[in-house]
Amino acid sequence: MTVLGRRRSPRVGPAHATPRAGSPFTGTGALLRLNLRLDRVRILLWTAGVGLGVYGSVYSLDQAFTTEEAIQARGALLTNPATIMMTGPAFAADDYTFGAMVANELSLYVFLTAAIMAILLAVRHTRAEEESGRLEMIRALPIGRFAPAAAAVTAVALACVLVGGATTLGLVSVGQEDLDLDSSLAFGAGTALTGLVFAALATVAAQVTEHARSATGMAMAGVAVAYLLRGVGDVLENTGSWLSWFSPFAWPQQTRLFVDLRWWPLAVSLAVIVVLFAVAIIGSHRRDLGAGLRPARRGPATAARALHSTAGLAGRLQRGSALAWGVGVFFFAIAMGSLANSLDGMLEENPALAEWIAVDGTDLTAEFAAVILSFVMIAPLILGHWGLDLLLLGLPTLAIALS
Repeated sequence: MTVLGRRRSPRVGPAHATPRAGSPFTGTGALLRLNLRLDRVRILLWTAGVGLGVYGSVYSLDQAFTTEEAIQARGALLTNPATIMMTGPAFAADDYTFGAMVANELSLYVFLTAAIMAILLAVRHTRAEEESGRLEMIRALPIGRFAPAAAAVTAVALACVLVGGATTLGLVSVGQEDLDLDSSLAFGAGTALTGLVFAALATVAAQVTEHARSATGMAMAGVAVAYLLRGVGDVLENTGSWLSWFSPFAWPQQTRLFVDLRWWPLAVSLAVIVVLFAVAIIGSHRRDLGAGLRPARRGPATAARALHSTAGLAGRLQRGSALAWGVGVFFFAIAMGSLANSLDGMLEENPALAEWIAVDGTDLTAEFAAVILSFVMIAPLILGHWGLDLLLLGLPTLAIALS
């Protein structure tokens, strides 16, 4: 019974210490389930997209190249440096097979897709979590020190494994006799490991900078460098030179899928994954939560006049992406323009190829350039800022004209 005018003091129980994590990995399972729940739609779309893309591409090639002459004519295109730059090493070019065509012309783009997916997911669950402040809240719970990182890496690894499995399933579903099971499994394993290599690279980048956009940009720059090294190395030597071996894209390609399968190049990917994750762990111990190994640069005290408008702010935020897209599309157009100018000479040197293509009364170079221009016009649409779209559209057009 409460006495009027007095307040009963609340009963205070015995003081309890804040529960502490029992091990550095306590809570990893719960965080992993959370990450997978948040990314279930993304992972499903990436997996389905890669699997259906591989199946559709292989099925289309199977329907288009039904004769041995057509396949050999396709192999003759691999003698052009621009083609090698855009595809990969020209294995079995002298005696081209359907399996070699799939490996030479499809593998690079599957590996590239897995790399982009892994980078986006890795940055999302590492640096983006720190930048938003969510990781600091999670670390206030009875969670082990390494639990968030372990859950993030495991989630990305599962996504890469699913994409690799979808790649193998897409290959074997076509039912083409040249696509043997062993090479199909190696194709899927190479896809998963390539994704993990760039996920590890993105994790290292997340230790260097404080911002998720910067970490993504650094990792994507690594993709561009790897692509360029592989391309230049394969041009120097059709089956891959020493320079190609500095690129993560070359390691799964050097398994010689559907030609002369060898598994040992995938061990290079495994070793690099271990080394990069070790570097990321060391980097995480040398910085504070939310900070980066490289301190952020101080900006000007006052904003520029152009930033006072919506268009100026959008341009400032997107100028890095615009520059990267512009340079990439420009060099793509140069390569394709070089290939377009060499088509007539290739047809003259290879009558079988000219007979198979059967282009009477048409300008093959102009037709090819028109198709390539329709592809490069997609880049400004992806970027989505009209002021920069004109630049991106003008650069490839000029590159094709100069080539």
